[in-house]
Amino acid sequence: MKFKSKARIILSFLSGALPVGLHAGDSLRLTPADLLAKAAVNNLDLEVQMLERQMSEDREIIAGEDMVPVFFVDTGFDSSDRRLNQREFLGAGQIREFREDRLNISTGVEGMMEAGTRYQLRTGTSRIKNSSNAAATAPFRPEYQSVTTLSVTQPLLQGRGREVTLAPQRVQRTETMAVTWENRGVFEQVAARILSASWENHFAWENIRVKEEALELAQTLLQENRRRVEEGMMADIDVTQAEVRVAEAREELIEARALYRQRQNMLWDLTHREPRLDRTPIEVVGLETALPEPVLERMDLVQTMRTRNPIYQSQLARAEGEDVRLLFAENLALPQLDLTGSLGYNGLEETFGESIRDYGDRDRPDWGLGLSLRMPLDRSVDQARVREARAGKRQALLQIRRTEMELYTVLENLLHDIEDARERVGLVNESVRLAEEALRGEQRRLDSGLTTTYNVLNQQRELSLVRTRALSAEVALQRTLIDVHLLQGILSEKMGFTFTP
Repeated sequence: MKFKSKARIILSFLSGALPVGLHAGDSLRLTPADLLAKAAVNNLDLEVQMLERQMSEDREIIAGEDMVPVFFVDTGFDSSDRRLNQREFLGAGQIREFREDRLNISTGVEGMMEAGTRYQLRTGTSRIKNSSNAAATAPFRPEYQSVTTLSVTQPLLQGRGREVTLAPQRVQRTETMAVTWENRGVFEQVAARILSASWENHFAWENIRVKEEALELAQTLLQENRRRVEEGMMADIDVTQAEVRVAEAREELIEARALYRQRQNMLWDLTHREPRLDRTPIEVVGLETALPEPVLERMDLVQTMRTRNPIYQSQLARAEGEDVRLLFAENLALPQLDLTGSLGYNGLEETFGESIRDYGDRDRPDWGLGLSLRMPLDRSVDQARVREARAGKRQALLQIRRTEMELYTVLENLLHDIEDARERVGLVNESVRLAEEALRGEQRRLDSGLTTTYNVLNQQRELSLVRTRALSAEVALQRTLIDVHLLQGILSEKMGFTFTP
């Protein structure tokens, strides 16, 4: 996917130009940063979230539609045929049957200003032909009546001020900022998934080597046992036991290869958008240096987490929107008191142009000034609207507080998890060393006839298991380190990327 300039999303690789993936044999050699760069372009979750940002920006524009001036043109034709009453009969020159055709056309601009002022500038002309002006004594046949008027309505209470008129845009702007933080959160999650998948891929690949070595040990022992049986130094049961172990080792190797294929597919799905069956294997390189060691000073971690964590920041943005909603609801609860005014000119002549020029023959313009008051007799709806807005603000603040508690708890757990994971890595590596020594010792005892094949096979199983556990412990440690950066909201930055709204 492409990060469009409209969304103001800038994705840059800080370490310089992206290295192109190099094929080594049938595999594609990529660093975690390369994988993340591919995901930024191809990951479907990211693209879906980016579209949400674009839609939110469009909603912000839509929310300001009342501020956009509107040009209008109105036209129509009216025809009437009626009898006049006595008063109308005398005023119309004793015309009993009155007929009139009126063609109206008007145009102008209307809109609202940030102060809440609504305005309309309208100019129009009516072509009037009726029973009165059809007479030979009529001054104009037909009559063209033109009117130009500026009308202004200024709210004095409800709807007054830019804080109220711009409230819909301000609310949507906070939503856009929240969505921007959510976009960053999705990008951070993708970075975490890529790093975790890379380490799991590393585990799966190294585990294949462990299982291959275990199979090689089992096959070597089987060959030695067969030789000893031929020499009369062992019983057939020792060969059978060795054959069982070889079968077990092969099964373990098959499972390890299946796990590696699954981890390969995971990396592929994170970095590609098109489904394929002939997927090129991905060899992850530079994994050990992909993420710097985190600074585990608690106060520094907390400060970074409070200012960079996407979940927390998105909630702060939405809480700001609730403040605007409350202000808007409180304003709607006020009575509607409007000051209205109008100023205009009119003209009447035999043609359209002359009727416009007739404006100058007026001694003074038409004008009007007034006040309009509207308020509900039952204020329960307004009060309910304010209560709802206050509850929404309170709800947002409580959500922020709950998120703070959750983040602190997760951080505290992660710090302990890191300590435990490091201790576990040290212990399991020591277990590997001891298991290797134990296997060598048991092998020497078997060569001397002091132990049985069964004991050697058990030591082989134990060594294979503990080597797998060592790989698993290292991956678990790396996951906790990834989670610390993810919780702070700086994981992608530490990998060499910036994601700036």
